Amino acid sequence: MKKDEEEFWKTSMRRFKATFDLHIRKKERMEQAQHEKQQHQALETLKSLK
Repeated sequence: MKKDEEEFWKTSMRRFKATFDLHIRKKERMEQAQHEKQQHQALETLKSLK
């Protein structure tokens, strides 16, 4: 019984970590995209000022 519990926890933690990592990466990608969008807007503003 003890061994089964250990396996269950290992699997659960791995699954949880994978989900968590995926969420973190998604958040980072969204922030990166937001940053690039802001840079693009700043560039467009500079062009229109010239």
